[in-house]
Amino acid sequence: MSAAIWRRNPPPGFIRPCEPTLVDLPPAGAGWLHEVKHDGFRILARKQGERVHVWSRRGANFTDRFTGIAEAVRGLNADEALIDGEAVVLRKDGRSDFGALMTKRGGAQASFVAFDLLRLNGEDLRLRPIEARREALLRLVAKRRSDGILFSEALAAEGAVVFAKACQLGLEGIVSKRPLSQRKERPIACAVATYSIAHCHSERKSTGSFPELAPKPAK
Repeated sequence: MSAAIWRRNPPPGFIRPCEPTLVDLPPAGAGWLHEVKHDGFRILARKQGERVHVWSRRGANFTDRFTGIAEAVRGLNADEALIDGEAVVLRKDGRSDFGALMTKRGGAQASFVAFDLLRLNGEDLRLRPIEARREALLRLVAKRRSDGILFSEALAAEGAVVFAKACQLGLEGIVSKRPLSQRKERPIACAVATYSIAHCHSERKSTGSFPELAPKPAK
């Protein structure tokens, strides 16, 4: 089935993910969680028993493209789950490599940076606060039986500080999410109010490390 048809007729079990609003600067003040925006490919992964599907944000089937991620999701200790995240190829310095991701080998070896859990064992989690969804996601990832899934760390610090540091380190940018935010029946409606993304400019890149925001294998 072509990607265009999938967009008009989403596959069973697919939930359209929230799409963040592109902004020049992150939201100011307290009350936001900030995560690294990797230079990767937005995906949703669904496990249903031993069956796994990996979809693009518009519902195209990418299971055969991201075979390593599919296998890692199959190893999760859950009968059913739907995870929102990003497929990335990470370099040794922690930065993502989009060019490598676009190769056949890179796609097969990509990691799944997971940042939200939409369904778990038959329960729709979209109306739960984002903190509760992330806690459930962390527990799920911690019990995985294989590598390939990383939990996206978040900071509740001042957005401008996190953004400046991310740009200094040569990262793609940051995604800011408001705690207590809920997914709606039409997920796109939540994007403007609760999600925003700020991209760094290439001239602001340098070297260094920012371990607080590096995606980590949950323990």
